[in-house]
Formats: sequence, C-alpha cells, structure tokens
Amino acid sequence: MRRPRLLPLIGAAVLAVPVLEILVIIRVGHWIGAGPTFLLLVAGVILGSWLIRRAGERSMAAMKVAMQGGAPSTEGLASTGWMVAGGILLIIPGFITDAVAALVIIPFTRRLLGKLLGRFGPRKATWVPPGASSGDQTEPTVVRGDVL
Repeated sequence: MRRPRLLPLIGAAVLAVPVLEILVIIRVGHWIGAGPTFLLLVAGVILGSWLIRRAGERSMAAMKVAMQGGAPSTEGLASTGWMVAGGILLIIPGFITDAVAALVIIPFTRRLLGKLLGRFGPRKATWVPPGASSGDQTEPTVVRGDVL
C-alpha cells in the first residue's frame, strides 16, 4: 500500500512551526524587549479567546433565526468556522500563527480561502427537513402524543 506524500509534509510542519515560532519570538524580543513581546503574546491569547466566544454567540443567534425561517445558513456556519480557527491560531503563542490568524479573520482573505479550499469539498450541499426525502415536497410526518 502506497503512503500518501502529504503525510510527511504535515509531520515536518508540525515539528517546524514550534521551532520557527520560538526563533521569531526571540528575534522580536531582541527588537522590542522581553516585556512588550510578552504583552503581545498575552494580547493574542485574550483576543483569540474573545473572538471564539463572539463567533459562537453570533453563530447560535444566526442559527436560531435561520431555523425559525426554515433553512439553516451554511455560509454563516462556514464563517463561524473560520473565525474559530482564527481564534485558535491567536491563542497559540507565537507571531507566525498570529499572522496566519489575521489572514483567516479578514473577510476578504477568508472568502478567498473558502473558495480555494471549497475545491476539495463537496460540490453542492442541500438541506432536507427532517421527515422529508430529497425529492418529496410534502409536509413532514407529525406524530401526535403526550409528553410526560
């Protein structure tokens, strides 16, 4: 069985990113000092945490409205996913991951990344309400009963 070529690259990246982050943190520390470098890293963690919380709250509110309207918004969920990914990258200490997080958070680059990565996913997704088949346009089956 042939091993995928992408796997060794992912392994190398997992090992290289922390080393590069440490080197960049040391270099930034020499340029601006240890205190400001530490404060920048802590600010990234705080901003990332806030961003994840805000994205979650907005997503829950949007899903509630969409479900009341009858169809969930997949675009809103994708946007939330990107914001959470950006928040996670901000929480990881380092300036390289913070730069990548900025690219993920900015709406313009987020759309570009979505289009680029969308080529690898399913072509079209449709939402079918519970109780209905994809070709059936009838009302879903309602079962009456008592709730105890």
